[in-house]
Amino acid sequence: LLLNAFDYERFNVNLKKIIEFKSKKILFSNTDKLKIIKFKDDFIILLNDFISKYPDIEIDFWGDEFDGLDSIKKVNKKGFLENYSYKKEIYENNYLFAIIPLGGEEDKETYDFNKCKSHIKFIDYSSLCIPGVYSNNPVYSDIIENNKTGIIVNNEYNEWFAAMEKLYLDEEFREKIKKNAFEFSLNNFGLKRKATTLMNIIYKL
Repeated sequence: LLLNAFDYERFNVNLKKIIEFKSKKILFSNTDKLKIIKFKDDFIILLNDFISKYPDIEIDFWGDEFDGLDSIKKVNKKGFLENYSYKKEIYENNYLFAIIPLGGEEDKETYDFNKCKSHIKFIDYSSLCIPGVYSNNPVYSDIIENNKTGIIVNNEYNEWFAAMEKLYLDEEFREKIKKNAFEFSLNNFGLKRKATTLMNIIYKL
């Protein structure tokens, strides 16, 4: 079983070189439909409430537009780029943090499908030094150590708002999450390690 990997050398990722922009931007990406159902309306409300409370915040949205996106304040629609260009762009944008909603047990009809998804967003974001807030779904909760390599929250307004506010206001905590997540990903998802596994398989054939 060859797991996902990240090519750190190609992107020249360097945690020590990360300096946050004065403009405060949150990363939000999504393909196809938004993967939350019961929490969707409250999620949009929470984003608007968060931006109302912290008006210097903007949201960069990458991916497929979804019903309700235009009702979110201060959203910059970034569209799509091919994989390398997209990762390079989000690394250079140096986002304050990312938000990663995914339906949990509350969405009974789609839960089995959702929990079979890949945790590639965690690999990408942590590898690019972007801390994140992730929905409580085994896709993320099985790999993320809560409040150490990311923040895991139930799909509830108060939990999401509190997590986002913590990352926004507490620079020391934010930097800790960023550092821990980057080091975890570097140690577990580096391309060289996966390439060695692949070559060992080939040699045995």
